[in-house]
Amino acid sequence: MCWGCCYLHLGSPVVPQIPSGQPHQFGTWRRSSIMSGNRRRDGATVWSKGLRGISATLNHDFCPWANRYVYWLKQPIGWFVIAAGACLLIGLTLEPQAMIMFAAIMAFMLVGVLWPWIEIQGLACRLRFVKSRIQEGQSVSVRLDVVNRWPWPVRGLAIERGFFAEADGSGNPTAVALARIPGWSKNSYYWTFEPPRRGVYPADRPVLAMGFPFGIWHARRPIEVVSELIVWPKMIDLDSVPPVYGQDFTVAGMLSNNTGNEGDVLGVRPYRRGDSLRKVHWPLTARHDQLIVCEGQATARRTVRVTIDTRTTFHRGSITRGSLEWAIRIGATLCRQFHAHNSRVECMFGTRCLVAEAGPAGIQRLLDCLARLEPEPSDGKAPLRLTASNANLLSILVTTDRGVDSLHQNGSANSTRLVILHTDGFEAADREQPFPSPITTSSQPSWIEIPGPHQAAGALRSQWERICHDVWRTV
Repeated sequence: MCWGCCYLHLGSPVVPQIPSGQPHQFGTWRRSSIMSGNRRRDGATVWSKGLRGISATLNHDFCPWANRYVYWLKQPIGWFVIAAGACLLIGLTLEPQAMIMFAAIMAFMLVGVLWPWIEIQGLACRLRFVKSRIQEGQSVSVRLDVVNRWPWPVRGLAIERGFFAEADGSGNPTAVALARIPGWSKNSYYWTFEPPRRGVYPADRPVLAMGFPFGIWHARRPIEVVSELIVWPKMIDLDSVPPVYGQDFTVAGMLSNNTGNEGDVLGVRPYRRGDSLRKVHWPLTARHDQLIVCEGQATARRTVRVTIDTRTTFHRGSITRGSLEWAIRIGATLCRQFHAHNSRVECMFGTRCLVAEAGPAGIQRLLDCLARLEPEPSDGKAPLRLTASNANLLSILVTTDRGVDSLHQNGSANSTRLVILHTDGFEAADREQPFPSPITTSSQPSWIEIPGPHQAAGALRSQWERICHDVWRTV
């Protein structure tokens, strides 16, 4: 019986047949069947853990220092070199006829190495992206211009490096393969590329590789990159924004109850030199026999500082679905949302503080920096330095439940809005286990809670709408 059949057999308890005419004793049978099912599931879990342990042991690198000396054997040409050396040794010491095999192997190697090198010298490539900026989850068209200066066609080309290997670590850096390039021609090829995560692409200088005809050795030639691609963090669409009142009077901002020349009418006052006649309240002017003008609301804005906790000590999960990447995505979402409603946005991560100036260029520059953001190593001993919220500053911290307890106890965290990501949910997502119920262990009250990667977008959107509704209702 195969291991898969054993696993299915152990995980599927058999329901016994109860003869007719006998008392069923349903409660006793149900308890015993559940207990036996649990024991069988525990046995299957032990088997699976044992198999994973054996697989990890067999794939463990016990001699990493020797990799630089033996990695060349992973290439096919390495084994041909060993075979040629063995034939040469046998031909010189035992049997001279082995020299024929040595000559055949050397000729095979010579053709397999020289032919790819000669053909790739006559090729020139240029690569460009149709768009310069996209978000995670979106795709973009890539254009590859290839010039073949040889009169014969070239076959078996591949574009390697800079696209996938850095993200998944699978060791397969091939982005696209080209079957045939006609001789004396200029060709343009397009393919669709979906970046696996945020960043700048290509992450490394791509190369044109060729191993035709035998594939025992690959000749490579660098590709000229005309334009790069910046992949922003994935941002969640939010519909509204809570009222963020400030005291910095600006032309573009949120309407406040301070007197000004915008919005609804708050009251009236006597005319002052310089007031516009369009604001004169004529009925009251006639009643009081003097000019009375209307006063409106003033536009003011408040600085919103979004701090992203990038300390890897307090984050869990994989590269693309971990809590660190989702913290960056949520921070980018909040920055874009507040910036779209004319707030002055500051984004802090690590030791850097970026200010998004007004206009599309400001938020674009901020998102470019978040796309290039790399996590900083930390031992978890240095706490975050937060600035307390005040009349001109709204402080928001995006962190995990492990990072909340490390907040600097200087009183600033008490007025900081906390967006907490529960690390247990992100660890369970990697193990493909059910998500545990989120439990907040910190004494700090949370503003928004994210249980895991699969519910992150929905949880942020629903809790954000609730916050906006509750705040606007009390205004």
